[in-house]
Amino acid sequence: MYSNLWQTNTYSRLFEKITKITPLEEKAITEKQTFYREETKEVVTEEKLCKLHQSIEDGTYKEPPKIIITDEDGNNSEYNTDEPISKYDCHDCVMRQVDYETIKVPYEEDVVIGFEPDIPKNCTLEICPDLIYDPVFKDGKWIKLKPELPPQPEPEPSEMDKLKTELEVTKAAMAEFIMQQTLKGM
Repeated sequence: MYSNLWQTNTYSRLFEKITKITPLEEKAITEKQTFYREETKEVVTEEKLCKLHQSIEDGTYKEPPKIIITDEDGNNSEYNTDEPISKYDCHDCVMRQVDYETIKVPYEEDVVIGFEPDIPKNCTLEICPDLIYDPVFKDGKWIKLKPELPPQPEPEPSEMDKLKTELEVTKAAMAEFIMQQTLKGM
């Protein structure tokens, strides 16, 4: 009873020296994904006047000549031509205007898609082989120094096989004996 206990303690201490189970931290696996956020953009349209209204603004506008109409009696009447329409009503003029429109702006963000164990450089998740193979940890893998299977002895023949070979030997001896007796008698 004491010898089994001693062996168990010896093997467990030996195993503890070779391998050590360490809890592993987890690190996040991330990937970049593109998302869109809505932003309000200010769109300013600057004032663009037609030639007529631009000349009025610059002060280079010349009034058109007055129309003179002579009636039947020979009296001259002067009439002004139509005043130019307001720049706000003109179809060719563009007034300054501020508009706001919503646009989608792309941005990238790291998204966690899973977790993986954070394995230190001197550790592995590979299971240590049995100690009878004298395993050595090298280049991140366990290497067995002893061959995989120890040499197995040839299995002994069964009782049935022994009896069969004995019977064959006996038959051969009897056949030879009979042949010799036959030859002597001739």
